[in-house]
Amino acid sequence: MDEYAVIKSELTPIINNLKKGLKNVINYNVDEMSRYLHIGRIDPKSLSRIPSGAVCAKRIEKSDEADLNITILVDLSGSMSGSALYNSIRTCIVLQEVSMALNIPISVLGFQNGSNRTNIYHFSNRVFKSQFAHTAIIRMNASGGTPLNPALLYLPTLLQKQKEEDKLVIVITDGQPNEPVEECALSVRKLSRYGKVYGLSIGDGREALEGIFGANCIAVDSLDKLPRELCRIVEKNLLRR
Repeated sequence: MDEYAVIKSELTPIINNLKKGLKNVINYNVDEMSRYLHIGRIDPKSLSRIPSGAVCAKRIEKSDEADLNITILVDLSGSMSGSALYNSIRTCIVLQEVSMALNIPISVLGFQNGSNRTNIYHFSNRVFKSQFAHTAIIRMNASGGTPLNPALLYLPTLLQKQKEEDKLVIVITDGQPNEPVEECALSVRKLSRYGKVYGLSIGDGREALEGIFGANCIAVDSLDKLPRELCRIVEKNLLRR
């Protein structure tokens, strides 16, 4: 059994639990929309219960799929080595397996300093047809600084290619970026034109990250809670539909 499969097997109880919870959220959203609608007609008895501003149609098809695309961007700077990277890898595997089971497109990227530029790595992308395209997550390694701003500037082009109505970006990082906070905050605002952006702070750089991501900065006080926090963000963005 390869390393990815071993880790996935260890995480199966967490994956199944979160998958069940998010599937219930997706079904709840569809049921809330469809319970006021009937094929070919509107039931007069239901008129008083239709929410203000609700859109009525002749038919709505029930679906177990969400119109959401998820992008995870992982900080691969040297300070992420050890337990931070270990838990980030496991968290990405959990969310990837949950998303794939629910037909939610997901991409997992990493960023770190290169010799003369910022390196962006695609560890998982379903656009790639290779059988092993999703298992490269286990090859993440940490070194160098934290070039957050160039990584953020890379994402708008990626998000514009995604066809889903809702786009969600989650940045996992542990500290102060190489660039000024104000510069990174501006890039987050620009990126927010294309999707919802969250920053997960898993280290000592919380103050800087709060300045960058604002109210969407979430401090994770225990790395063991990282998978649940990530899925909570996804759940929140499913519920807002």
